[in-house]
Amino acid sequence: MNNNLKPIDQLLDNWKANIIEQVPALYKQYKEKRGAIWHDPELDSYGKLEAQADLKSAYGKIVVEHGYDSVYDPVKFAMFLDKEAACKKADIIDRCNAKAGGIDEVEWTYIGPDGRINGIISGPKGRFSIKSIFAGGYNIQCLHVRVLVHKLK
Repeated sequence: MNNNLKPIDQLLDNWKANIIEQVPALYKQYKEKRGAIWHDPELDSYGKLEAQADLKSAYGKIVVEHGYDSVYDPVKFAMFLDKEAACKKADIIDRCNAKAGGIDEVEWTYIGPDGRINGIISGPKGRFSIKSIFAGGYNIQCLHVRVLVHKLK
């Protein structure tokens, strides 16, 4: 299959550079706020746990789980980001090969709220829009990510 991966590689390189630049400062903010919650005399133990859970969801997985490495072990953090970028790239290639028959051209790519690559992909079988959304509702018991791949006219 013919895959033109330069735009995807460029997107992932920009993503890694932004993460490396922003996460150390965000981790320091997170750490200060977490300490403030822990030492707040107005919160009981349940209130502290609830506030910490809200704080974790506000800062996200990369800051909470890997922020320490971004500050104190940048090499380990860079290796983690390389692994994440490789997973994102493999995911988009798999989705494009299945529907479009490969990647000829990539347009309007961005990293979605769930961390997957979204955008418009052109291949031998046509032009497709790839978008990931959060799904769940009346009859679905858990929140999950759904990836929509639609053929464009």
